[in-house]
Amino acid sequence: MDDRRGIPALSRAAGRNAGRRTARPRPAGAQNRGPGGRGQESLGGYSKGMLQRCGLAGAILARPELVFLDEPTSALDPIGRVEVREIIEGLRADGVAVFLNSHLLSEVEQVCDRVAFVKEGRVLQQGSMQELMGGVIPLGIRVDAVKPGLLDALARLGEVRHTDTQTPGRAEIELWLPDADRVPAVADAIHASGARLHALIPRRPDLETMFLELIEDRPAPTTPEAVRA
Repeated sequence: MDDRRGIPALSRAAGRNAGRRTARPRPAGAQNRGPGGRGQESLGGYSKGMLQRCGLAGAILARPELVFLDEPTSALDPIGRVEVREIIEGLRADGVAVFLNSHLLSEVEQVCDRVAFVKEGRVLQQGSMQELMGGVIPLGIRVDAVKPGLLDALARLGEVRHTDTQTPGRAEIELWLPDADRVPAVADAIHASGARLHALIPRRPDLETMFLELIEDRPAPTTPEAVRA
């Protein structure tokens, strides 16, 4: 099957006439996407990335109100990934609900309003991006050494998540703060301990770090559990 016959076939399967213009406009970003100039080529000759594009076209061809996408950017180059994100954002702007399943969590951060972390069929945590990523400031600290009392002082300001003292003459500390206003107090605590401060690096919390924390902190259940989405 080539592209010229494939798209009408998908349209008929979706219950639409391929030659009839629909009242609902295309999602923003969906125009001019796809295998332009290759309409007579067999789908078997397409790359995996091109087949991904065809699959996405089939998913949105019927102008649905709900779309499920499973790893839609798999095998796509950076330009293709940007195009897919634009299509998803266009669908959202058009009032379409999109369920996106992806292991590329940095991509999820860019396009999703709400996120659910799933492990072995169980929802570990869910919420809006603001709920999941707000309220904590990861702070990377680099000092010459961890002086006595320093970790206790930092623990009063936030949560000490990790300490690395393996490199001679340097120590790395990861501290999670409830807000950025405490960063100056961290510098004061380091100075008061007698340690020499090399760097303070505020970091934006990311979904990948949160997911790893979740799966490490929660053991798998001993009995099967059903989760209804």
